[in-house]
Amino acid sequence: TAWIACLLFSFAPVAVFYSAEGRMYSLLWFIGLGLGWLTLRLSSSSDRPLLSMLWVLTGAAGLLTHYFFAFVWLACLGWLFVDGRLVRRHLLLLAGATLVTVLPWYLEVPASLDSWRVSGRWLEGDLVWPRALGRPFTLAGSLLSGSTLLGGSRRADLLLTLLLVLIAIWMVSKGRIRRVFSHRALLVWLWLAAACVGPLVFDILRHTTTTEIPRYVLPGMPAAVLLAALLIRQLPPMLHAGLLACILLAWLPGNRRIIHSNLARPWQPYTELDARLEAWARPGDVVLVTSIPSGLLGVARYLRPDIEIAPWVSQLGVREVPADIERLVSGRSRVAYVRIHSVGGSVAPEEWLRSNGRLLGREEFPKSSAKVLYFEPPAGDTVFRATSPIVRLEK
Repeated sequence: TAWIACLLFSFAPVAVFYSAEGRMYSLLWFIGLGLGWLTLRLSSSSDRPLLSMLWVLTGAAGLLTHYFFAFVWLACLGWLFVDGRLVRRHLLLLAGATLVTVLPWYLEVPASLDSWRVSGRWLEGDLVWPRALGRPFTLAGSLLSGSTLLGGSRRADLLLTLLLVLIAIWMVSKGRIRRVFSHRALLVWLWLAAACVGPLVFDILRHTTTTEIPRYVLPGMPAAVLLAALLIRQLPPMLHAGLLACILLAWLPGNRRIIHSNLARPWQPYTELDARLEAWARPGDVVLVTSIPSGLLGVARYLRPDIEIAPWVSQLGVREVPADIERLVSGRSRVAYVRIHSVGGSVAPEEWLRSNGRLLGREEFPKSSAKVLYFEPPAGDTVFRATSPIVRLEK
């Protein structure tokens, strides 16, 4: 079962895709597996002081890594409660110690949820009933999907769904279904269920639409892989290789798209954009990027290090016009103004550049809101000049 789970995880397109992102998902899966393993050990070991400390630290690490790890943590806590081998007082102590550990950060969460100061309110929306009731099942299926944001094969997804249904029917007919609902396996079922239902509960309470975004169910990825391995393990040995081969072939189109694509996400053309900027830039130029922080990092990631970048994240409220825009472009021969995301915020830098420079040209990128405007100083000047005193800041 362990070898099957490792094989599935290594080739699942969803795992491959999100492992390549500069985000917390790989760490999230590692911590989730650690908490699940410690939960099982805690219920069957007599060396509980050390395990209890590790359980608290691992749970706290997960809660500080991703907010939706809370659903995984609650599933482990619920399984320990149902298991009954721990004294309830001990269980309350574990939960309390974990919450106290993360309390300094979580005291700031309500204000953070109310502000959405950087990304805007793009998650706000109304759930569509009764379709919303099916979203947890859709999210669960997305974890073993052969498709990602870069594409894949929908037929392959239908094939995998059919195979899993046939396995379930066969297990019921042979009386083996109880093996995948054993006491220990119940922890993994609770883990997956909590990861899929949790976002729906969050949406109901917060009036958001996280259930429409598959990555919010990623804390349940290890559970989905483990359960799939457990199902496959119930088949006769001769069928293991054949079924695994079918699954890997069904995942092949999605993995090929990941390997051969130059785009991290179709609507964020960082590599193409940076290639245009590198062809344009020369000494004395500056690239002014206005975006949310992830967009700024996306541009910086693929750009040559000798090209200077000036960040402008309007939502943080640390930039002012004209003082900061003058400081950033003063003495520059040309400016490339890059706008990545349309998430609100001030467009004052663009207005200032249009008023104090000459527009040389613009570029837009299909399937995205990204654009680049190229400016040079006004007629008669070789560089941009400040109209107010400039205070140079130390690097």
